[in-house]
Amino acid sequence: LDALVLSTLGGVRKGLYASADTVLSLALGEEAGEVQFHDDFDWSHFPAVGSALKKLSKSEECITVAICPSRSLWAVGVGMKGKNRWMAAKIAIAAAVSLQQEEILDEPPDFSEFPAMKEFVKEAGAAKQAHMQC
Repeated sequence: LDALVLSTLGGVRKGLYASADTVLSLALGEEAGEVQFHDDFDWSHFPAVGSALKKLSKSEECITVAICPSRSLWAVGVGMKGKNRWMAAKIAIAAAVSLQQEEILDEPPDFSEFPAMKEFVKEAGAAKQAHMQC
């Protein structure tokens, strides 16, 4: 099962995190309250996720896993600071919803007022396409 992962490493997307709660609400509406967040700072709850991340990065960082049962989606926020990885998890699950909406030819969330989020979804979609071609 694929998941969208957003790392806070380097702090290059600071403007993105400020809108995390808003874009999550835009993406899911009332369903946003159903999203479950699991902070797994030591990889004890989701060791397979930690192991997969270790293959992609030399650093071992804490994770927050966001699960949206109604959409059968999950995403991961990665970072050493708890607040930052929670925001990253919210952004990642909102982006996953947007990509899912596009895949099923449904209207994706309108992120026009959030250019950083719109750009992130575009990047995530391109990365997903590249991954599928491997």
